[in-house]
Amino acid sequence: AVDNLPCELPRNASRDFGRQLLDQVFPHLLGGDAAGVVARATIAAGGHLQPRYAYLGAYVAP
Repeated sequence: AVDNLPCELPRNASRDFGRQLLDQVFPHLLGGDAAGVVARATIAAGGHLQPRYAYLGAYVAP
């Protein structure tokens, strides 16, 4: 029983992450983004960093 524990942790984490993604993100992707959740989470669009994430420019190759 104890030797299964290391295998169970990634499975639980993946399941929980998937559940959060479905519950918290997909509604904004599929039903419009009135709250701006997707817009605030978008790091780059059209090949350019969004102003909110401009500080990452030092780490981007030209």
